[in-house]
Amino acid sequence: MKSIKLISALLVFLVLISKDAFGQSSSSFYLSQEENQQWLATLTLKDKDAKLGMIADRLLLNDRESDSLQRQCCYPLLIVEGIPLENTNLLSDSIGVVLSNYLNKENVKDVAVFDKAAEMILCTPSNGIILLTLRDKRTAKQFRRLMGLK
Repeated sequence: MKSIKLISALLVFLVLISKDAFGQSSSSFYLSQEENQQWLATLTLKDKDAKLGMIADRLLLNDRESDSLQRQCCYPLLIVEGIPLENTNLLSDSIGVVLSNYLNKENVKDVAVFDKAAEMILCTPSNGIILLTLRDKRTAKQFRRLMGLK
């Protein structure tokens, strides 16, 4: 009986330390509307390097297993050099890793976060838009090639 209580307490402890302030994994792809807005607000306050890390962790490197509540969850639209990656949940793991390595502070000139803009553009409740501008035309051309575009 004591061992069951000890194991239960240990499991509860492990679950609690693996959660962030949102009550989900810190790199959870799917968040509620409120959690997504908080994530965007936190992202806005970070420097460029930290922003790119948060974006990679959540949108590019995250394990996006099928979830029956996905339709009720939110994630922002990621636009890189005019290319919307709106279905980042459909990116394969290998493409996500390649993109996260490529979209670093040397290649990205600016990171703009718009938490209300998606409502005006998409006519749906806002999930936010993250706009990445690459440093120059050469970098943008390499990115387009990486994405399989000309």
